[in-house]
Amino acid sequence: MTWWQVLDTYVSIWGGVGGFVASEIKRRESKLLPPTTRIMLSFWEQLSEYVWNIILGVLLVHLYSATGSTLNILTATITGGSAPLILRSLFNATPHRLPGKTEPD
Repeated sequence: MTWWQVLDTYVSIWGGVGGFVASEIKRRESKLLPPTTRIMLSFWEQLSEYVWNIILGVLLVHLYSATGSTLNILTATITGGSAPLILRSLFNATPHRLPGKTEPD
């Protein structure tokens, strides 16, 4: 068995790579914002964002693999990179109502 065949069997790891890449793209895009609108995160906040996105990427690819889907390295990396976006869109789809607040008419 060659090294790329071994890596292909551990596709969940490539989901983590995709999650890392998604975090890095987001960090680089935030550097392009004007300093007045840029959110300055501490080292620990940045690290937790990287770790969280890597875990989300691994988890999503693992769920695909566990349900019988066959993913190669490329599709696993793309799926892992899209995991934070999928989760963000799910959170935006649910209403966030604070107690005692009414929606404007």
